[in-house]
Amino acid sequence: MILYHGSNVKISKPDLTYSKPFKDFGQGFYLSADEQQARNLAITQTEQMKTGEPTINKFSFDESIMSSEELRINPHCKGNPPCNVG
Repeated sequence: MILYHGSNVKISKPDLTYSKPFKDFGQGFYLSADEQQARNLAITQTEQMKTGEPTINKFSFDESIMSSEELRINPHCKGNPPCNVG
C-alpha cells in the first residue's frame, strides 16, 4: 500500500522527535492513502511555517504487518498521551 505525508520538506524516514505532541490523534507521523489530502496538508504546512516547498512524501507500507506481533495498537487510546501499548 502506498501512503503519503504532506510536509514543507522532504522526509526520507519518519522521525517522531519532530512530531508535535498535541495533534488530533496524539503525537505521531500522520499518513494518508489520499494523495490529494497529503498535497493539501503540504500546502497548508508550508504556508504556516513560511519556509520550504509543499512536498508530498511517499511511503510503501507492508499491510501484512497489521496482523503481526510487530505492530501493537491500543484500541482504548483516543490520542491522549500517554497511550501505552501492552
